[in-house]
Amino acid sequence: YGGIFNICTGGDPISLDMHQELSFLTENVVQCAYNGITQLDPEDPEEVIGDLAKSWELSKDGLTYTFHLHEGVQFHDGTPLTAEDVKFTFDREINPPKGILAPRRADLEPVDKIETPDKTTVKFILKYPSGFFLDVISTGFQVIYSKAFVEKRGDMKKDVMGTGPFKFKHYSLGISLEYVKNPNY
Repeated sequence: YGGIFNICTGGDPISLDMHQELSFLTENVVQCAYNGITQLDPEDPEEVIGDLAKSWELSKDGLTYTFHLHEGVQFHDGTPLTAEDVKFTFDREINPPKGILAPRRADLEPVDKIETPDKTTVKFILKYPSGFFLDVISTGFQVIYSKAFVEKRGDMKKDVMGTGPFKFKHYSLGISLEYVKNPNY
């Protein structure tokens, strides 16, 4: 607590956009700034636990996952996390804008549509029941981006701005990526 955390990697990340990259070089150095809806339990990686979602339900027909987000979560720039950010993030991967790569798009193939009935509720309506859907959205690459931030920047190749325990400070190509503790985490 309050010290320096060093990670050694085999090289620089191709970019800082978790959604456009497949390389562990990106995930290892950027993931500390983000959260997903859910995550794999660090103590039992076969179990899915909440991250930004405090709870969720699956409909009896297996087609609708309803996630209830924690209230009061903020992005590093101070803006509140909303269900619209979650919807935007996954829509960007399922139907990427021109020039945006989506290497995990096929993993999200079961998703038919995403609805946001209110600011803290997100519904994923699937085309068919999928036994691996929760595992897919719980991987380290499925981090949530701020809709407003991405729309302003265009992509996240050179930016890191999430809700996670560390805030991006500085990147020196070939030398280091620096983060500071997120006091609001």
